[in-house]
Order: sequence, then C-alpha cells, then structure tokens
Amino acid sequence: MSVRCPRCGSGNVVGYMGEWECMNCGYKFKLPTPPTYYGRPSNGKGKWVAGLILALIIGLLLGYLLGYSSSPIISRTVIVTQTIKVESPTTIEKTHTITKTTEVVKEKTVTVTAAVTSTTSTISEKHIVAHVGENLRLGNYQVSILSVKEAEYVKLGENYYKPREGMKFLILRVNVLNVEEHVEMCPCWGILPTEWCPFGRPVLITDKGWAYDWESLPGEWIPPEHVTEEVKKNAVECSIFPAGKSLAPNTYCEGDIFFESPLNENPVKIVFEPLPHYTVEIIIHSA
Repeated sequence: MSVRCPRCGSGNVVGYMGEWECMNCGYKFKLPTPPTYYGRPSNGKGKWVAGLILALIIGLLLGYLLGYSSSPIISRTVIVTQTIKVESPTTIEKTHTITKTTEVVKEKTVTVTAAVTSTTSTISEKHIVAHVGENLRLGNYQVSILSVKEAEYVKLGENYYKPREGMKFLILRVNVLNVEEHVEMCPCWGILPTEWCPFGRPVLITDKGWAYDWESLPGEWIPPEHVTEEVKKNAVECSIFPAGKSLAPNTYCEGDIFFESPLNENPVKIVFEPLPHYTVEIIIHSA
C-alpha cells in the first residue's frame, strides 16, 4: 500500500509506531484504522460436525477397550525337556513348570588288589683278605699290589723327597688291568669311591693300631743343592700312579702310592673299600 501525505500529496513519508511524517512539508499524521471483519454469522452446522467426529473417536476407543477385555486369556505351559548328566547334587529353581529328564551315569568303584610279593634284600658285606702279589678282581679291573718297600728317600724323575722328621716312607707298587671289552680309565685313589675314583682312600694300619692316609706326593721336597750322595744312594726311584689314563681292553696301568708312618711302628696291612659293601685288606706283615 502506498502512503502519501494528506497535505502536500508527497510520497516521501516515514512511518513509526502507526504515526507518519512527511519529509517535504513536515506534516505528521496517522492512517485511519480499517474496520474489523468477523465473518458471516454461524448457523450451527459446524458444531454438529465436530460432535459427530468426537463421538466417532470415543466409540472407536470404547470398542477397542471392550474388545480387548472380552478376549479369552490363553494360558500355556511350556514343557522344557533337558538331558542333564548329574555329577554332583544340583538345585534348579524356575518360576515356570519344567519337566526334566535326568540321565544318571552310575559309577562303580572297583577295588583291585594286586598280588605283591614282598622281597627283603639282604646286603652281604664282603671282606676280602689278600696278600702282596695276589690278583683281585674288583669290578672292571684286576688289581695287584706288586711290592711293598720302606724307604728313607724317594726319587720322582729328577726330584728327591724325604719324610717328615721321625717318619719313614712305605711305598706300594700297584698294577691295575682292564678286564672289560671296552675302554676304561685307570682308576684313581680318592677320598670316597666315585665313578673315576672307585677304590676309595687306602689307609695304612700299623702294629700300634694307628691308621695313616696315603700321600699324593711323598713327604718334603729336597732342593737340588741339598741332595747329597747319601740321599741319591738310599733313594728309591718311583713313578706316580697314572690315574685317569685310558686303558684299552686287556691293558694295564702301573705306579706307586705312598704312605708315611713313624719310625718305631711297623706296617701291618693296607685297607680300602673298592666297591660298595666291599672291604679289602692287603696283608703286609704279621702283627
């Protein structure tokens, strides 16, 4: 709609909050309010249409509710069949009815009594007494004490040895033969019998009843400048027993083992344990 100034007819007008002002002449004015239209008077048909629609909706709701409430209630019992292997007591709680088929595996305990023969092993201790020069079969070896000598001095290679003060040497020449069909080791003389030292630790028994262990090396070494002609003359030349040497079948190893005992005691026998439950005595002199 085009608004013009009622005074000068100019269209250059500005309106705000229903009030207008002409920019040419400055006249302020308001536009007349148009009449309100309320439509044609109702004859009542609309009310009937609305009432019918409302009645239809209410009828549908009531029919649905009445139809739902008159429907028969169907009760069903669900039967669940299960096969359960019972290994221990089990309690099953359900709100439904459950028909349960239980398969029970019966176990029978059978006691089997085996006939056991009780055997009591008797370990016999063997005590072997031999003399110098006799052959002894000890396990995989044949052992012989070839000789027994007393000495004031011992020579090993180029070295000389003397016993401690008040003592003397006892020298045993030992021969060990491998009697098996396979290679063995020349045995050593250890503290206790083991795989490589099967003969244990030999002990010298004297006529006074004292025992003396063997010596890996004899007595005390004599420096070369102190080796006199007397020492050389009275020394017994020896060789150390070659423990650990490989022995082919039917071959032997040989060497000396040494003891020291007091000058006023006489050797009687050598005692050692070559095998479990074996005791061997080599008689040297009668007490």
